[in-house]
Amino acid sequence: MFERFTRQARQVVVQAQEETRNLGHPAVGSEHLLLAALSRRDDPATAALSRLGVTAGSCRAEVERLTDRGGSGLGPDDAESLRSLGIDPDEIRSRAEAAFGPGALD
Repeated sequence: MFERFTRQARQVVVQAQEETRNLGHPAVGSEHLLLAALSRRDDPATAALSRLGVTAGSCRAEVERLTDRGGSGLGPDDAESLRSLGIDPDEIRSRAEAAFGPGALD
């Protein structure tokens, strides 16, 4: 199913995998997808988030703070935080599992 993703979406997923490894996390999570998306300077979503004060640097610092660079992921309030930014974690999980199989983000 990965072939159904746009080129840009595939690049974000690959970058998210790299973010996951760099942070020492066991699996790709919404925080890694957000970091990867924010690294794309040509993306309108990145520009919109930047106008709201959400940058790759600020996001990375917060992820590292919350996960202590080796934790298992973000806490329970983070899904609501992502929703407040217009990001639907359930939709991300659904699409990732459709593409990569059940439990792909666990």
